Amino acid sequence: MSATFQDQLLTAWHELGSGRRGTTEWRALRVAINHPLEVFAALREVESARAIVFECDLHDAPQARLRFASEGLFLTDERDPEARRARFAIALERPDLERILLAISEDLVRISTNAVDASTAVLEIGKRLVAWQACLAARREGFGREKVIGLFGELAILERLAARRDLPRALAAWTGPDRRLHDFESEGRGLEVKTSAGQGQLVQIGSLEQLDDSGLRSLALLHVTLVPDHQGRSIHEIAASLRSVAERFGHSCRLEVDRKLLMYGYLDQRTTEEWEPERFSAGPTAGYRVGQGFPRLTRADVPGAIVQARYSLNLAGCEGCALAAADLDRTLDDFLPAEP
Repeated sequence: MSATFQDQLLTAWHELGSGRRGTTEWRALRVAINHPLEVFAALREVESARAIVFECDLHDAPQARLRFASEGLFLTDERDPEARRARFAIALERPDLERILLAISEDLVRISTNAVDASTAVLEIGKRLVAWQACLAARREGFGREKVIGLFGELAILERLAARRDLPRALAAWTGPDRRLHDFESEGRGLEVKTSAGQGQLVQIGSLEQLDDSGLRSLALLHVTLVPDHQGRSIHEIAASLRSVAERFGHSCRLEVDRKLLMYGYLDQRTTEEWEPERFSAGPTAGYRVGQGFPRLTRADVPGAIVQARYSLNLAGCEGCALAAADLDRTLDDFLPAEP
């Protein structure tokens, strides 16, 4: 659907832009796809803003209005009680973001095409817009080499957990993209992942809560080492592999993989400007038991007037809390216990 659908939008926008202005708010052309909702390419008359529009019967619209806030894109949720229609339009404010609008439009159509009915399709679109909002916010903060390396490490641990149990359970435990305290959480256990490209032992701790094990049964810090390698894998290839595995578990698992990648801020090269990420091979993963005796700062350790802190931690000074290889394997096994 990818290129064809985007081409349909571009062709329709061009055709609409060549026509005469009308008296209604939108000029629109239906996109020829099989979908539970009516899908249109549209231009807003006032400023000729390009948009994708979804329409449905009013009774299929959720009670809560859809919301989406992003610099350069805006969403309107219009309800017409007399006509018994609901319209959801995502439009451009900045022409330089056209490729992002195309990517969002394609993604929204793809994830909602197989919805059982119109109301479910609208709900899926609403949930996906939340993920896109988080993605665009994360990318405004910058999605450079440091973020790519961090995602690489978390996906490496996700793969290890999935190999031990299954992808849906491992995916449910991957809580970092949802801005939880720790990168992985499951049944009162936490895993915090730090990743380095090379042999460096210095890692950045982002808050007073990140290494706080209060209320947890256990907390482990995992240090993933990456080795630059032209024969290794890129972040795109890891994401593609993850999506391929998710397909085996069904549509909902694939949707959740995509949602979490978006929440992290990841867009692959098919949906944004071309960029060639580095290739890495995974080196050794070191594990550390975080608890009494582990060097860290927590809220209980600092004066109350200190409300936030970031600091660098040298793992070379944490050898007393290091996990042997067998203990690390046991920690990962225990993190997602076998189902009875």
